Parts: sequence; C-alpha cells; structure tokens
Amino acid sequence: MATLRVTGFSRPHTQILTAIGLMILMIFMGTSSMYSPPIELIEEEELPTSGRQGLDVAGECEGLKFEDLFDYDFANFKIYIGDDWATAEMDAGSFVNGSKSSVVRENLDGLFDGLSGGNNSWISTDERDAVRAIGPTCIGAMDTRIGIKEGVPHRGAPDWNNLSFVADGIGLDEVDLVPENHPEERTCQNLNAANGCKEVPVSISDDLQIMMFL
Repeated sequence: MATLRVTGFSRPHTQILTAIGLMILMIFMGTSSMYSPPIELIEEEELPTSGRQGLDVAGECEGLKFEDLFDYDFANFKIYIGDDWATAEMDAGSFVNGSKSSVVRENLDGLFDGLSGGNNSWISTDERDAVRAIGPTCIGAMDTRIGIKEGVPHRGAPDWNNLSFVADGIGLDEVDLVPENHPEERTCQNLNAANGCKEVPVSISDDLQIMMFL
C-alpha cells in the first residue's frame, strides 16, 4: 500500500520518491490547458504505443501539482492519517466535464509526441494504457502541497510542502478517457498499434473521471 511520508517540518523542498509505473501519468506529463511540457526520449522502456521507447517520466512530472496533471471541474480528496503520525493514505477522484475533457485528451495525446500514434489529434486505447502504466511514477514525482507543522497554525513560511508521495503502491485509473463504442471511434491508424486498438478524436467533449489511490 502506498503512503504519504513526512520528510521534515522545515525542509524547503519535498523529497520525491519515484518508481516505474501514467500514466501520465499517468505519467502523466502535464495535462492542464496552460502547461504541456515536452517529452525527452532517454532510454528504452516498453510502452503500448511505440514498442521499445522510453520517457523521462519522473523528470517531466517533478514539481507538478494534481491540477496541473488533470484540468478538472471537481475533485474529492480523502486523507487518513496513520496512528504513527508519519504516514497516511489518500483517495482522490477528479471529474472532468465538457470542454475541459477535450483539453485533457489533447494534452495526454501530446505527451506522446514523437512516438507512434502520439500527438496526432486522436487519443487511443494504447495511449490510455500507457498513461495507466506510467501514472504512479509521475504521481510519485509530483508536489503534494500537503504539509505538517508543529506550533501555531499560519499561512506563511516555512514551506508546507513537506510530505511526499511514495510511488510504490500508487493506483491510477480512469473512466471514459477513450469512451467505448463512441460514434467517432475508429481503428488505430498508426504502425505498431496493439491488436484491437481503438481511438477517438481528442476534440470530443464526453465527460471523464480520473481516480488516484495512495
């Protein structure tokens, strides 16, 4: 089971612990309408969209926040503090509606720029599966914006971002990123597409959900 770990009350920067896993995110990847960082190909790693290719997932996601990753309309975060006051569990669910859902799809497709089937204005089931696979690594590199401090509560210094996500055990899932049997669905056109791969235009505005479990 993944945890949130305290890295120190006065430490100015969060220690990010990562492991292979997003997609996208989930690697994820920045998928807000204002931020979509480029991807560097640095090493070989199995991904459904491209065969043998690799992404610097942790490097691309380091310093991002949850809302940078997913431009959502509503999100629900539940945090359960452990008895040791050093660890916690968190469930997070975000709901992306209408035009924002097309932004999320477009940015996720752009994440795979340079890979077969990536950044072609179509979001595929291969890209969806890749996001699920690399998501924990991306989340593990993100800023939590959660902190614990001794003393009188206040909004000033020191940096409150003194908790970190531990990537091992992070779960990421989605609903309707690539809606099944959509009227605009087609068979994936790119080389190396998996058997049964389907894709839809990133411009569709069908609602989607993103779930994260830590």
